Amino acid sequence: MKDRDFVETVEGMFFCIVGYLHPPHGYTAYLKYVPSSHGKWRRNNLGYSRVLDYYHVTQMENTYEFLNEHFPEYLFFCSVRNIRISTVPIGKVKTKYVAEEGLGKIYSETPSDHLHKTLNDFVDCLLDNTVLSIHDLGLTGSILTGMYNPAFSDIDLTVHGGKASLAVRDFLLSERKEGGRISISGRQNELEWVRGHAKRFHLTGEDVKFLTERRWNYGLFDGRYFSVHTIRKKEEVKEKYGDYTYRKKGIVTGTAEISCANDSFFLPAIYGLTNVSSDSDADIAQLVSYEVFFSGVFDEGDVISFHGVLEEVSGERFFHQVVVGGAGYGKAYVKFYLKP
Repeated sequence: MKDRDFVETVEGMFFCIVGYLHPPHGYTAYLKYVPSSHGKWRRNNLGYSRVLDYYHVTQMENTYEFLNEHFPEYLFFCSVRNIRISTVPIGKVKTKYVAEEGLGKIYSETPSDHLHKTLNDFVDCLLDNTVLSIHDLGLTGSILTGMYNPAFSDIDLTVHGGKASLAVRDFLLSERKEGGRISISGRQNELEWVRGHAKRFHLTGEDVKFLTERRWNYGLFDGRYFSVHTIRKKEEVKEKYGDYTYRKKGIVTGTAEISCANDSFFLPAIYGLTNVSSDSDADIAQLVSYEVFFSGVFDEGDVISFHGVLEEVSGERFFHQVVVGGAGYGKAYVKFYLKP
């Protein structure tokens, strides 16, 4: 299982897989849907509610409260990352939902509703205008798990591999425009959206608007909101569970120049840093973001400011990194220090 795949547990809960580092006994994942008679998501005549309103560290930690009260066996203290994380034991998995398999199945079927048709049209658009094949794409979220509602559900795609991700990015950036099939406008209550993100990520409204212009993997297709999540191929996963250990060393604030953004599309987003100036004596090599809002938005040569957790990384090599987001890491941000 890999990032953005889903698993259904024997109790009927749905978890979304996070990243690629999983302990031997289970899958690192966050709780997304739980059975609920009042839930607005439906599957096989059963109702489900979302435990996670949006993907943010504070929401992730809220799910831990639910699990601690009702299913404490799904919480695990990871000695590799030195944090408590939600983990689905292998023996608790009832059904696996794999992104590529899910898209292949629904894409091959005659559309059953307007959302299904829009999904197929969006996939056709990507395939017709890039070098991708259907095997480079996948499906996640409520459509993958079969509990989507055509009235309000989004289209959540996955794109697999760095080369394919760059192709999709270039196409979406070139095509998005007012009045086109692909756009970033049309949000309801846009001012409230900006204010909410500014508060959530400790940014100014201007910062949010500027970063939104750089975010290529969210938008509207034929009026339907979509997201695209980049997934590493097997050969692109460079680390196995236990290769490195991670230790918090405190809070750090500073500025730096982006030296490498090749791994910034994935989760976590990894940015190589140079010319670092901070309130720590540590030699900081990179910034790691678990906040998808900061994925793929900074380029080589950009100068940023950051506030996050200083983490010591030990393994084949020893270095320090700044962590933005992630379970147990609290408030943090990264933004342009000098705007391009």
